[in-house]
Amino acid sequence: MSEEKKQKKSLFDSLPFLNKLKQVKHIGLIVTIIFILILLLILFGGFGNSKSFLTFSNSSNTSTTYQSNQYVDGLESKLKNLLGKIKGAKDVEVMIAYENGTTYVGQNSSDTSLVSAGKTSNTSETTLPKITGVVIVSSGASDISVRLNMQMATETLLGLSADKIQIFVGD
Repeated sequence: MSEEKKQKKSLFDSLPFLNKLKQVKHIGLIVTIIFILILLLILFGGFGNSKSFLTFSNSSNTSTTYQSNQYVDGLESKLKNLLGKIKGAKDVEVMIAYENGTTYVGQNSSDTSLVSAGKTSNTSETTLPKITGVVIVSSGASDISVRLNMQMATETLLGLSADKIQIFVGD
């Protein structure tokens, strides 16, 4: 055993910077703090990356935009069909204004999942685009009761307040 200790001593003695490190009183604490700081920088994106390691990202913005447009187009079509069935409403056209795209959080693909302690998150959450307003054009909108019925139907279906719904008389 004494030979092993001599070999270890000779290894440490041959590297002068290790001798200086051994003389620092709280080297273990300093190394631990540095390690924790590096870990925090990596986890919270301190290296100039705008996205944190802990945030989810969707790799294809084109796909997200397409899905948002598809969702809103479907809503417009359904709303147009429903409003067209209101008595007195004729030639109904609908346009929905929205902000933000469809966001998918925690998909099963490897580039959008969170890895924590060696486990992959399978939690799935979808945030749909926020509807900011609706414009409706109808040749029957000159009748106030038709206009009011179209407004109430739109408010109920989309959860919008009356000030975000505009109804115009069409040709």
